[in-house]
Amino acid sequence: MSTQKVSRPEVYEAIDSERDYQNKWATTLSGNRPAHPGVPGMEPGDRTVDEYALYIVGYADDLLHEGAHFSVTEKKLEIMRKIAGLCVACMEQHGAPKRSTQPVWTGCNVPGCTIKEMHGHALKC
Repeated sequence: MSTQKVSRPEVYEAIDSERDYQNKWATTLSGNRPAHPGVPGMEPGDRTVDEYALYIVGYADDLLHEGAHFSVTEKKLEIMRKIAGLCVACMEQHGAPKRSTQPVWTGCNVPGCTIKEMHGHALKC
């Protein structure tokens, strides 16, 4: 298991290198496809959020396979970089909402229950 820690700027540099690599494929047959009809703001070659989600799930499956069968951390981190790059590409095309800094307090649905939880996690009594 790797214990090498890196700074956030180094992580972002790795993700930027992945995005540069992904952008090289923008003119391939699948990258140079027409815009989705009826989807406002979509340009030729763009992907929908759902398509990005499918790509991410595919790489997540690869990551799970690597984790279950191999112990080569480098390969797993390469897959993580690919997933991060896809997440960034999706937000570049569709927007990048910022996380609220205000905590969200919710309570249990059971009448009379006083359990509270932060960040909206579902609770079961």
